[in-house]
This record gives sequence, C-alpha cells and structure tokens, in this order.
Amino acid sequence: MKQAKSETTVTAGEVTVGDDALDMVDRNHGWLQVLDDNGHQIFSHAKPAGVPTDFAPGQLVSLKQDASSLGSGRSIHTWYSGDARKLTWVYGTTQREKSTLERLVPSPDEGMRAVLILLVASFLTVIAVAGLFGSSLARPLIHMMEWLDQLSKGTYAEPTDRRGRPRSRRRAGGPLRSKYRAYREVIAALDTLTAELGRTRAERERMERAQEEWVTGVSHDLRTPLSSVRGYADLLASDYDFSPDEVRHHAAIIREKSDTMERLIGDLGLTFRLRAEALPLSRQDADLLEVAREAAVALTNDPRAAGRDVRFIEPPGEGCVPVCIDVAWFRRALDNLLINAVVHNAEGTTVSVSVARLGSEATVTIVDDGRGMDAQTLARLFDRYYRGTTSDGDAAGTGLGMAIARQLVDAHGGRIEVSSASGEGTTLRVIVPAVTTDAPCAS
Repeated sequence: MKQAKSETTVTAGEVTVGDDALDMVDRNHGWLQVLDDNGHQIFSHAKPAGVPTDFAPGQLVSLKQDASSLGSGRSIHTWYSGDARKLTWVYGTTQREKSTLERLVPSPDEGMRAVLILLVASFLTVIAVAGLFGSSLARPLIHMMEWLDQLSKGTYAEPTDRRGRPRSRRRAGGPLRSKYRAYREVIAALDTLTAELGRTRAERERMERAQEEWVTGVSHDLRTPLSSVRGYADLLASDYDFSPDEVRHHAAIIREKSDTMERLIGDLGLTFRLRAEALPLSRQDADLLEVAREAAVALTNDPRAAGRDVRFIEPPGEGCVPVCIDVAWFRRALDNLLINAVVHNAEGTTVSVSVARLGSEATVTIVDDGRGMDAQTLARLFDRYYRGTTSDGDAAGTGLGMAIARQLVDAHGGRIEVSSASGEGTTLRVIVPAVTTDAPCAS
C-alpha cells in the first residue's frame, strides 16, 4: 500500500500509479482502486467484476471486517493519504490454493537470487553424478558453473576460449557444439539471463548519466539569473537609502529572475523526463484540426505576438483530421513552435497555420514570411540553448523551447521538418501518424 501511495501521481486530473506497484499487485493476484474524498473510484487496476466503484461512508470499514459480499475468499486493505489530495487506496486480494511449484518458490520477489540458488544447487548435484560418466559430461556443467560465477561478478557474457569464441559454440551466434546440445534449454536460459542483465545495467547507466546531466544543467543554467537576484538583494540590503520607486524597481527585477528560474527548472525537468523516456503520455482520439486551431487562437491573444498577423487557414470541405495524441503535451509542442515564430521575427510578420492529411500521416504546417535562417542556424535549431542562456531582454525564454517541442513530437512517433533561408521566411511541418481503421488509437 505504501508503495502504491508513493507511486501515485495526479496530473491534470488524471491519476496514474507506477508500474512497480502495479506489478506487485499482479504478482499477488490482487486489485487496486484509488478513491476520491467522496468515495468515487478515479483509478482501478485488475478490479474483479462485482467489486463496486463507489463506496458509501463507513462501507470500507465494514468490508475490511467482512468482505464476503465482494466474493468468496476476498479481503481488502485501505490506506488514506491524509494530505491535500484526500485520496484513499483500496487493495484487495483473493485467497487461492498455491500450487506445488508456488510452494517450492514462495514468492517471485525472490527474483534472481532464487533462480541462481536453484541453478547452483541443481548443478552441484548433477556434477557429483557426472563423475561417473567422465569428463565429456562434466565439462559442459563446469562451463555453465563458470558462466554463473561470471554473471555474479558483473561480467554479463558467456566465458570464451583462447580464441575469444563462446565455449559452447564454434562461433558467436552459431549452433551449439555436440557435447553441449543435451543442455540446450539451460544454455538458452543462461543466454536470456545474460542479455537481460546486460540490458538492465545499460539502462541503469543511461539513467545515471541523464541524472548527472540534469544536475549539471541546473547548476549551470541557474547561475545567471541567480547572480542577478543576489546582486539586487545585496543592493537592497546595503546602507543606501533607496526611494520607494527604486525599491519597487529592484524587487520587480528579483521577481522576474525568480520566475525565470522557476520556468528553467520546469523545462529542464521536462527535458530530463523526455530523454529518460519517463514521461507518460495519455493518448486519446483527437481532432488535429481543432488542436491546431486552438493553438493559433491562443497565439493571437499572446502579448508576445503583438504586431504580427496570425492566421489559421481552414482546409477545404468539412470533417476532422483524427490523430492519437496526448492533447496537453502535443499542444505544448505547437505552442513552443508558434511562439518561436513570432518572438524571433519583427512586427508585421505574417504567421500562417494549416492542417492537412496525406495518407497515413497528418501534418500541421507553420509558415512565416519573416527573416528566415541561415544554414548554421537551421542545422542547430533544436539544440538546447543555441540562442543563448541569458534571461535578459528579449531572450527571456529558457532556451529549451524548440528542443522540448521536438522531443514531444518524437515521443508521439512523429517528426518535425524545417525549410528556411535568410530573408525568405521559415516553414515548419509537424508530422504525426493519423488514426486509420488499420491503426486505431490505443490509449
């Protein structure tokens, strides 16, 4: 229950529970429900038929004492958050008779250790018998024991001979040698275990690198606005008698830099989650035409677009362009691209937005007749901080907007295409898969 509580997040009214907690629920053949402060279910996982989705006051207390009304052998446990979220977690189980194998292996939580112990114990027994049949039978067993020992020491590869080839094969990836074929199932299991351990270590190292990069980025990128905050704070703390207007001016600058640091931390956190593939997307059927139209309307009301002519070009005919996207995050990508089109062009620039569908793909096209970009700028358009990390003046953004836009589009299985030349404006195409009868939306 504590793990389910710690892995529960509420984002934009949507409740999600981490995969580790849900895997534990599945391994114990249970179910999980999350209730709001009114007893209404707002999340469920593996809930059996007959278990209610709404609970009256006091019903959970009664069910904890006797859950027979939910079904034979069922019981529930509850946990109340006690914080501002006012959530209640209901964890239910159904008792069942364990099989012989389950009694021998009490719990999947034993994991790798239990597997290795069983393998080692089995091999030790077989090796004792193998002495009766000569070295031709014992050699493969000794090889597999060495393989297990090598895995336990962190070397995730099959032991090799003097030529660097796996001992059980004549060549890497080739068929087994004749003396090893009697153990093909065991060797196949060891191959799978070796590959899985290698992938786990590579993933752990990737996450550690991403964390180090995020910490380094935060410490570097906060230095400029933090220096400004400290400088103006030192001024206000000095013995100089500032006028009320000067105090308000300095305080406004401190507030502005604080807002910049807050946006920067949020953007850095988002880029880290995207690079670590840790951003869950709540995909749903959506009309790309309507999403793009709303983004264009929002841009016309943005003060940063003052003096620019923002147009949304309605496609001929009626209908929609169905896509399977997380509307909030995809809209964030469009907003970043549109803001970039207005803030880096002079007043009088026209920015046009249109939507089209070509076969199995849907496209949002953003065209401006502004100053365009040279080849070097175009090549580095989606690099982080390419336009500078300062938070002064017109460059008040975090420098991460375009990088975030591309990462969000990539996360949706799409791509961004850009064409531009100095003095000739810029065209961006955001291309994502369209929903078809052959490729429906899988939420």
